[in-house]
Amino acid sequence: MANENLPDREPSPWLMTFEDTVTHRLRSPPIDRVSSAAGNIPDLMTSPHLPTEDSRTVQSLIDANFFAIAARAYQEAVIIPETPPPAGWVPGDPLHSYYELILLQFGECFRAILERRGEFHSQSFENEWTMHCRSILDTIRAEWSMHPFGSMGAIRTSANTENRAVAMLALQQAIAKPDTPPPAGWRVGMPMHPYYKIMLCRFEVHLKELLERYNSPMLEYPAEGRRAIEEFEGLIIREYRDTWITIFGLRGN
Repeated sequence: MANENLPDREPSPWLMTFEDTVTHRLRSPPIDRVSSAAGNIPDLMTSPHLPTEDSRTVQSLIDANFFAIAARAYQEAVIIPETPPPAGWVPGDPLHSYYELILLQFGECFRAILERRGEFHSQSFENEWTMHCRSILDTIRAEWSMHPFGSMGAIRTSANTENRAVAMLALQQAIAKPDTPPPAGWRVGMPMHPYYKIMLCRFEVHLKELLERYNSPMLEYPAEGRRAIEEFEGLIIREYRDTWITIFGLRGN
């Protein structure tokens, strides 16, 4: 069984400029540079799943416009909230992607621990998760003056539920900062620290919004579009790794 306990240690050194640096590298750079950086993306024109007459549309999945949109989506994904979450939140209400993905990752960690212990029950879990999410958002809002702009200082729960101790542990796991860079050669489907996983989820949220806003042809070819997105996510993680090593060193990873 995986160790559920987190070590008692100070947060790893984490500079706000870390994400700024990554964002700068991916900030809608000149078209030729973006295309070059993503030059290892498979040639979707040769996909056996698409008829020849669709070649021009499929090409748009991998041309400079897609990478410009994807770079813009990443820029938006790393923007921290400038206002506290709304009062009276219930599941389904809109939230800034920063808060939304923390709650979802917390739920995933919470469920995983309960399942490992054989204590997961669908209905009670949903109720408890909602109570803890509301407590987390209420605390962020109440302490906004002390911990504004995406600070982790107020991300905690005080909801008194049956599995409160498990929920507190799950929240620790969900918001823990990594103390190593992403693995070399990472590809979609490989394990990764929750911090990076949350960041890619936020990227996909904003990418979907932009693709819909600009009526991208990617929406017509979800399988091929998925491949292009996954390749861009590989680029993001490589940039995270390179930036981490530049700032903190390799540390044996």
